[in-house]
Amino acid sequence: MARIAMMLAAVLALPVFLFCSCAQGQRAPSPEHAQPVVTPPAGSSSTAPASVSVSIANADRILQGGTAEEIAALHYEALKQGDKDIWAKTLTKSNSDSLAVKGGAATFWWDTGRRYVQSYGVYYQYKTTESFSPPAADKTKLFFYRRQADGSERGMPVPIRLIIENGLWRVEQASY
Repeated sequence: MARIAMMLAAVLALPVFLFCSCAQGQRAPSPEHAQPVVTPPAGSSSTAPASVSVSIANADRILQGGTAEEIAALHYEALKQGDKDIWAKTLTKSNSDSLAVKGGAATFWWDTGRRYVQSYGVYYQYKTTESFSPPAADKTKLFFYRRQADGSERGMPVPIRLIIENGLWRVEQASY
């Protein structure tokens, strides 16, 4: 009886393990893989996030050499302003190409993000940067507060991943 209970427990635990380790297309972590460490941005305290403020008027300058934080903030600002052209330019080439595909990831992101903006007055505010150990100069993961129109938080902070593509930071994966 105890043996059957142990086998049953192992079988029931397998889907949880598979979901946790593979749901996002990643293998289960091992010691030799880099582990992310959340750190505050340079020049800020661990309790007060640095402010990243961008304007659609400065989009061309930011798109041609902005920091990862500026590109991510521009991504969310363009979403808020309903400027799909600027928003698409913040994406990686493969993501912006998927805008032409009905049901593509970027189309889903735009529709979802705009629905939050239009229905709830949502906007996004930079919180922190996640760095990798060992450091990775060509990728980063940022977190943004999702704020309601009155400034209160709406759920947990959302991640946005950026990579360097052709020497410029671009959005690889976004959350709304």
